[in-house]
Formats: sequence, structure tokens, C-alpha cells
Amino acid sequence: MRHSTLMRALKYAALAVIALTASCASMESGKSGAAAPEQSVGHSLEGITSVAVMPFYEDRSAKAAGEVRMCRITELTFTAGPVAEGAGDIIGELVRTGLANRGFSIAPRDMTIETFGKVQPQNGGYSSDLAAKTGRAMHMDAVVIGTVMRYEELSGGKMAAEKPASVAFSIAVVHSEDGRILWKAKFDKTQKDLFSDVTDYRTFFRGGMGWKKAGQLAAIGVDDVLELMPLKPGK
Repeated sequence: MRHSTLMRALKYAALAVIALTASCASMESGKSGAAAPEQSVGHSLEGITSVAVMPFYEDRSAKAAGEVRMCRITELTFTAGPVAEGAGDIIGELVRTGLANRGFSIAPRDMTIETFGKVQPQNGGYSSDLAAKTGRAMHMDAVVIGTVMRYEELSGGKMAAEKPASVAFSIAVVHSEDGRILWKAKFDKTQKDLFSDVTDYRTFFRGGMGWKKAGQLAAIGVDDVLELMPLKPGK
């Protein structure tokens, strides 16, 4: 067992050297899992400095695993799958932290949830219009909302996975004034075995070599998505 583990580690190390030598500075197109439609920026993003982030909606409406579904907020498509309880809060917190680190003024989580509860109709709902109402009530420039379409945990360990983590979510920046979606993007990724896809080495080695848990994969996804966002405080 120890010999097998050692050999696996040596193989990973060798592949790391090969991959890093082949491409030291660039991220392969389509490998990160993050994507933003070119037409997603249809309105001015100037003057956006304060943002509220709502917990992401957990979509479990798919009738079968592997069903292609459309996010009703962003209209971006995904292959649906199981969504773990609490995944929307996890991704929402990652986005909140990521935006704060990028210089935005972020509304407190509890205040955002409380305000959303007040503007939400009795029969429930989750939409860009409700996000805009929440933003206006809180005097925020914009509100970030999104949908978790898949959130499956890693089965196995860091060096050997029976089933890899799989995460998919959409994200939208909604203007508080009128509910326009200023920008939208998605992250959709199931981690692959490095031996079957060496070109995806970047995911495998980010944050330490090995298989990622769902939370780690989600953190990578949020970071990559926010890097695509052409929205800078006060710009």
C-alpha cells in the first residue's frame, strides 16, 4: 500500500513538471470551467461600488441526473446533478469574500437576508426583480445573485478518488435601480484524473496537489469567475 502511494505521488510530480514546462503562464481555454458570454455586458458598470450578495438559490428541479437545465435567472445552461444542502450559502459566502477582497463595499449577510425576506412575496420567489428591490431597500448599487445547479462532494481521499467533486453555478450582477442584469457568468466543472487530462493540471495543483473537495473546487470556481468580471470599484 505504501509503495503504491509513493509511486502515485512520484507520477503526479513528474506530470507536474511536464505540465508546468509546457505552459507556465497561461490558463488553457475552456479548462478552468469559468465562462462569461460576450453579450453579458450590455449596460454600463460605472459607479458600482456597493454590493449586496444574496445566498445562491439551490436548484433541485432536475428530474434525472445528467438532465440539461437552464438557469432561470441567467438563462445559461448546465448539466444538472445533486445539490448538497447549504451549497448556496457556501458559494454566496465565497462570492461575498471575493468581492470584498477586490475593494467593493459589501452589505452584511444577515441584513441582506432579512431585507430580502421583507420584499419577497408570500409565495416565495427568487428573481432579478426581487434582487433589485432588496438592493434599493438597502441603498446598494447592485445585488449579486446566482443559482447552484450541481454540488457533489468528493468521494475518496486527496490522493485517490472514487468519485470526484463536481460543482456548477451561475452568477449575475443585478442593477438595484431597475433589475437589469449588468453581467453574468457560470462555472461548470467536474475534476478529472490528471492522468486522463494532463492539460487540466492547473485545477489539480491549485491549493495543493490532489483531488479537491467540493468546497475547494467551488472556491477555485468563484475566484476564476470573479477574475472575468469587468467590474471594478468606482470605475
